[in-house]
Amino acid sequence: MKPAQSPCDAGQGEGSADDGNAVFALVLGGTGHLAWIIPMLGGSALFGLAAGLVPLIGLPITIFGMLYAVKGLKGRKRGLAIVGLLLCIIGFMLCIGAVVSLPGPLRRYLP
Repeated sequence: MKPAQSPCDAGQGEGSADDGNAVFALVLGGTGHLAWIIPMLGGSALFGLAAGLVPLIGLPITIFGMLYAVKGLKGRKRGLAIVGLLLCIIGFMLCIGAVVSLPGPLRRYLP
């Protein structure tokens, strides 16, 4: 005989790797937004050249976030994956805008 399962135990321990991908995409989307906003909030005064190049780091972060979000759409946490995907897309576009609007002295460091 199987032991009776209470309603509180019904969803425990059934997570999949796709659920983790959804959460990770959400985290990467938020990180992409931080990468965009640091130079806009005066980070360049604090960190100099490094703050101006932070959006370049945000680009691959948001790209990986999009990939993880698409993988996370297959899991149970589909809503988190959708929010993560939207955050990554918006963060990607903001990082592109920040890179395009870099001041002249910083553009010489770009390939």
